[in-house]
Amino acid sequence: MAYKVCMVDTGSWSKITDIEPLSGSWARALNGGRGGSMTLQAGEDGSLGPVIRSTTWPLETLVVVESDSRIEFAGFVTTTNYSWKSKQVTLTLNDIWWIFGKRFLLDNRTSSLTQSQLDFDNVDSRTLAKRAIEFGTNEESLPEYYLPIVLPPDASGTIKRTVYGYDMETIQDLLDEAMNAEGGVDLDFRPRWAADGTLEWVMETNANKTRLLEWDLDADEHNVTDFDFTVEGEGIGNLVYGLGEGSEVDMKVHAAKTPDSVYLALERSVSFKDIKNTDTLRRRTNGEMAATNGAIRQISMTINGDERPNVGDLYLGSTIRWKADNDPWLLAGWSGEWELLEYSGSMTDPEVKLEFQGREGD
Repeated sequence: MAYKVCMVDTGSWSKITDIEPLSGSWARALNGGRGGSMTLQAGEDGSLGPVIRSTTWPLETLVVVESDSRIEFAGFVTTTNYSWKSKQVTLTLNDIWWIFGKRFLLDNRTSSLTQSQLDFDNVDSRTLAKRAIEFGTNEESLPEYYLPIVLPPDASGTIKRTVYGYDMETIQDLLDEAMNAEGGVDLDFRPRWAADGTLEWVMETNANKTRLLEWDLDADEHNVTDFDFTVEGEGIGNLVYGLGEGSEVDMKVHAAKTPDSVYLALERSVSFKDIKNTDTLRRRTNGEMAATNGAIRQISMTINGDERPNVGDLYLGSTIRWKADNDPWLLAGWSGEWELLEYSGSMTDPEVKLEFQGREGD
C-alpha cells in the first residue's frame, strides 16, 4: 500500500503539487483533533522539488495524505523548520480541529464584543455542534473565516443555549459540550475531494456505528501484528460535582451519582465556571459522570495495511470486534462490540495503528 501525498493551497483549497516525503506521520480521531509531521528533502533533486518556501509556509498550505483516492488525513502546516546542514524541511501538521480552538463564537468582532449574544433554542446535540461551526466559519463577516465544511441538516431537540460574548467561548468549547454532555453526539470532520477537485470536510455525526470490522486472531492468516489491552481505573469517579457560575454559597452545583456502582466511593469535581443555566449544568455533569463511572478498557491494535482490512476500510466510530479462543488473557469467542476512536500511520510504511475503547463487560 502506497500513500499519495500532496500540498493544498488554503486560499483556493486546490492542490498545488504532489510530493514524496522522506518520512511522515498522521492520525485521525473521533471527537478530537490530531496532528502529524513530515520531513522533505529540499533542492532540485529532492522530494520537495525546486519550489520550497512557497509550498511550506505555515497556514498558507496543508498536507493531504491519500490511499486509493480516499483522503486519510488533511493537516495544516503550523510550523516549518529548515535544516541548512541536511537541506531538509520538517513540517508540523494539525488538522481542522486545531482551528476550532482558535475561533471565538461572536456576532460582534469589535471592542463591543461584550454585547454579543448567540441564542440556540430547541436543538439537539448535533445541531448545537452545527451552529458552532456555522457561526465560527461565517465568511459574511470576514472572508478569512471561511472553511469548506459540508454540514448536516438541522434537527430539533430540547437544548436551549446562550453564548455570551464576554465568556469568549470558542467553537471547540461548544463542540466539547455537544459531545460530552448527557446525550452527546460523536463528531468526525472527514476530509475529501469535492466535485470540483478542491478540498472540503464533511461533518459526520454518529455516522458509522453500523459499520463492522472484525479479526479472527485464531485464524492461520490475519493482518494483526500487535495487540495491547489496558484497563485503567485511576480516573474512576462515581460521584461527580459539576460547579457552575458563582462563588461560595451562591455557586451553582449539580451532583451526579452512578446508580448501583460496584466500586468504592470515588468523588471528583468539574468546573464549568461560565455555565449559568441549571439544565446545561445538569447535562454537562451527567455526561462527565457517565464517562468516568467505571474502569476504562483501551485496546491498541496494529495491522499490516497491505492486507485486508486495510486503512481504506477504516471509518471512525465503526464497530470493532475480535475472536481469540486460545489466549490466556482475552476471553474466548468473539469479543463484545468496541468503537474505533482513532487510527494513525506513517506516510512511508503500511502499518496502521488502531485505538478503540469500551467499558465494563465484553
